[in-house]
Amino acid sequence: MAEFIQNSDTQSSLKESEDCSTSLNEGNAFSASPKKNKSNIRWQIGLETDIGGGKENQDECFVWMQRATAIHERVAVLCVLDGHGKEVGRVAAMAAKSCLFHFLDNNYSELLRADSERDMAAVSSFLVNAHKAAHEQIRRSFQEELEAVGYEVRSSLSFAFPADSSADGAVVREADPLAAYLLKRRPPSSLWSCVHGGSSCTLVAVIGSRVYIGNVGDSSALLCAAHPCLGPGLLTRLVDAADQPGLRDGDRDSKPGGPIPEAPLSTVLVLTAEHSPESPSEFRRLRRLFPRQGDASRPALAMVYDSCNSGGQEKSPCNNVFEQDADGSPVVTNNGSYYKNVRKEWASMVSTPSYARFQDALAFTRSLGDLHLQAYGVTHLPEVSLLDLQPVFETLHRLHQQRQQQLLSGEQPLDEQAFTRAAIESAACSTLCLVLASDGVWDNWLYEDVARFVADPSCLSAVWEHSGGAR
Repeated sequence: MAEFIQNSDTQSSLKESEDCSTSLNEGNAFSASPKKNKSNIRWQIGLETDIGGGKENQDECFVWMQRATAIHERVAVLCVLDGHGKEVGRVAAMAAKSCLFHFLDNNYSELLRADSERDMAAVSSFLVNAHKAAHEQIRRSFQEELEAVGYEVRSSLSFAFPADSSADGAVVREADPLAAYLLKRRPPSSLWSCVHGGSSCTLVAVIGSRVYIGNVGDSSALLCAAHPCLGPGLLTRLVDAADQPGLRDGDRDSKPGGPIPEAPLSTVLVLTAEHSPESPSEFRRLRRLFPRQGDASRPALAMVYDSCNSGGQEKSPCNNVFEQDADGSPVVTNNGSYYKNVRKEWASMVSTPSYARFQDALAFTRSLGDLHLQAYGVTHLPEVSLLDLQPVFETLHRLHQQRQQQLLSGEQPLDEQAFTRAAIESAACSTLCLVLASDGVWDNWLYEDVARFVADPSCLSAVWEHSGGAR
């Protein structure tokens, strides 16, 4: 959890690290105060991961930080990764974490320059290149780890599989090694099988009051406030890196470079892009770039509702997520079998077509790794957005001042305990909380309940008053 606190009269008593960059691992917390002539936002950051009900923890997270200088504002990059795949899920998450951390260490000056010049294209390229680097590191790590335990591993480019040519609807650029997936076997006589697995990735870079978000998959980032002041119109979509030139305007939900449509103000705002199989924009992207053999009105990947009775990797016979209206626009059918979370969202999947040599399925449309599914339209390229916190804090600061005036007016006499609680409630008016988590958390929490919890005065008091409270 990261909290951003606007309070120009308060300085943190915790000293910032003198290192060029620092990191946080699970179970730690960090606090930093505003520097002179810099944004008057104070951070408190903590992170934690838990194995939950599984046998192996395939989640990873980290915070990378760069202290403020005379030229540049303080930087924090928060990341959550959620690996999947029985054999290689943890490998994917660990490989991506290591790669991203080194990428930030080696290239952060590019991000700082782009932000200081307000070069949004360069900021977007930085986050896109970070995802590309992590994706390729996952490919290399899969091969290294599998070979280390006795597998022979080869690229699909080494074979001539008819089921992986463009003739069957899978757009595989055979000359492009990035289109290749991996196969494994235990030599010398066993059959080749496909390597399945990958990781979601959510990267959030906070520089001063600006928040840059890039993500693939379903590890959502949620901004929370104690009072309704948040709406999607605060977000500016910078780029969809998977949006290829020539895409029809009708196949886009909104164009990069502009604000996302307005909605009523709320205490919560989802910052990450939706990559669910129920996303109409993802249906359009897949249909445009990876059309199905014999039916160009649908993508090669089957976008279906999961069924408790389907079993195995073969999901294409399940109910379709979309039907199409008269002009070809996708319409969600809501013909699901069971809910995947407490928000009553249907369990849905993308699945390789029935004619694919290997069957594979995934619960979202973008991912790091998942090399076989990338041959059919899953992509490791993120969508990138920008949120400026300054106008949000200005609104909250006005609420904070109003609340303080009410307390000082003495209209309602308060004892010491009540006054302390009222003061904390007043301070909550100038606080925002940013929560990044994997679906293991989000499947069990309503977004509004998360906001009520992290912005509750008792929670904020614990964060402010106790060492490690952000944890």
